Amino acid sequence: DGIRDQPRSRGLGDVYEGQRTMLDLILNSMNEGVIAIDTQGRFLLFNATARTIFSAPEAGMLFEEWQRSNPLRALEATSSILADGPMKQTLRGASINNWDLLFSRAGFQDRILRMSTRPLHASDQTLIGALMVFTDVTERKARESFALAQEKVLELIASGAPLRQLLDAVVGLVEKESPQSRCSILLVKGGQLFHGAAPSLPDSYNLEVEGLPVAEGIGACGTAAFRKAPVVVEDVARSPLMQSYRELLLSHALRACWSTPVIAADGDVLATFAIYRDTPGPPRPADLDLMATATRLARLALEAARAKEALVNSEARFRQLVLGLLTCSGLALLVSSLPRLLERAG
Repeated sequence: DGIRDQPRSRGLGDVYEGQRTMLDLILNSMNEGVIAIDTQGRFLLFNATARTIFSAPEAGMLFEEWQRSNPLRALEATSSILADGPMKQTLRGASINNWDLLFSRAGFQDRILRMSTRPLHASDQTLIGALMVFTDVTERKARESFALAQEKVLELIASGAPLRQLLDAVVGLVEKESPQSRCSILLVKGGQLFHGAAPSLPDSYNLEVEGLPVAEGIGACGTAAFRKAPVVVEDVARSPLMQSYRELLLSHALRACWSTPVIAADGDVLATFAIYRDTPGPPRPADLDLMATATRLARLALEAARAKEALVNSEARFRQLVLGLLTCSGLALLVSSLPRLLERAG
């Protein structure tokens, strides 16, 4: 009987090992990060997605020690929540749903993680540990924040805010979304380019480019306005478009410039929007999306300002016309009444 039982035992072990391998495969294929610990803080599970974000625990490391080097912070708070984090609360029996937490680690981009936790119970309902499942929502939150920022710019435009404030808001929107970018808006007036907004560029640079002509070969912006098409200068040091301005740009560590015209509905070029970088290279798709958004908002702001200016000018002309008519009417009345006035005076 013992001989017959041995193959059966080996077969059950194979089944168990196969199930464990399949479970590991499933857990490590998930887009969500999964971490589990027991009531002593020993790690039971740390899947592949968790390892792409957090530093993996060393052998024998307890959760509390690991958490000190992988701190989580509430989005609205400035201090880490080590004192009573989601896993500690879960080890007391709590379940947490969709907490958005900030994870910061030196040398890595900050991530926003949406976390849920559940207590782990044995078959007799004894608490044996805690499970945390999280999703990286950094990009989603960035899109939400960017959309909200665009709404605020649109609200400013609708409220009739000053043009300078509107253009600064457009540039600030892009620079917040892309901190490595320095942006400018140059206004087209009488075939020349004039400062509109460039809060991150040196004043000395802005003064040097004031009044540049709109023409082929006059930098990225002058050429973009002339061509009515985007111009990409990947390397300022090599582009013939930058020949007359190369030393100026390089002296301010501006190594790449991507410029696009802001064109009104009637086809007039109102301005240019440009992104400068301190390293050579082409724009990525995300950069092109930002430029498209900035150009659209700048066009709305400039067209609103142009319509407002046209309305003011129209009202001024109407007032002059009315005053002229009143003056003419007054003179005519005086002339027609003059004989009667003279007769009475005599």
